[in-house]
Amino acid sequence: MTPENPVAGWYPDPQDAAMLRWWDGAQWSAQTQPLPTEPPQTPPWQAEPGQPYPPPVYAPRESVPQLGGLRFGAWIWIGLAIGVLLPLAVFFSGFSGGFDSFSAALLVLGAVLVAGIVLMFFPRLRGLGTGLLISVAATPIVTFGVCVVMLSASGFV
Repeated sequence: MTPENPVAGWYPDPQDAAMLRWWDGAQWSAQTQPLPTEPPQTPPWQAEPGQPYPPPVYAPRESVPQLGGLRFGAWIWIGLAIGVLLPLAVFFSGFSGGFDSFSAALLVLGAVLVAGIVLMFFPRLRGLGTGLLISVAATPIVTFGVCVVMLSASGFV
């Protein structure tokens, strides 16, 4: 079937206005039937006569409300901020809890990773989990940038 041909189906017979004739998608067939008195109910998956393709049927996607009524994107930004700032604060504050600051920051980053993965299983918290997981990738880049700025401000670089 080419795009300019109508889809296969029953159409008004071009030779007899009281009859329907079967169009196979390429040519008229010999099959005919009387024109119905009421218009048929066309299922949504079939094309209307004269339309080359059936119109698309879209099911609206149900939105899952996020925690606190905030939008999904807002929770991504919140998770990103938490996931980047928390390890950076541990790294630069000198809080070690018995570890050197680098190891403590890595433990916090690992906790952020685990929290992000766990939150992905809860639809209302999926935005926060997405932000936390993005932050796991962003934190090393941000840390490197902060270190470069600090070294250049101190005149080391």
